[in-house]
Amino acid sequence: MIAGTVVVLTELVPHSGLDLDEAVQKIKSTGASVQVLPYDRHLAAGGPVHTQLLAHPTREAAARLAADVFQLSLSQQRH
Repeated sequence: MIAGTVVVLTELVPHSGLDLDEAVQKIKSTGASVQVLPYDRHLAAGGPVHTQLLAHPTREAAARLAADVFQLSLSQQRH
């Protein structure tokens, strides 16, 4: 089951001091897929999400997350 899991680490504040690379590696070592959604002022403000207001790195991370989840869904259909 863990191999079909995607964990998303979100940065709620800029420069939190958390070692994201270390956290990602520890979680990946369990067999789960990991994506990082970087801090974004638009998301931090709360309220409706307007994709045109998201920072470019956030949009890229969301696309990687969607691709990861889609790929896992395809592999789950084959089992």
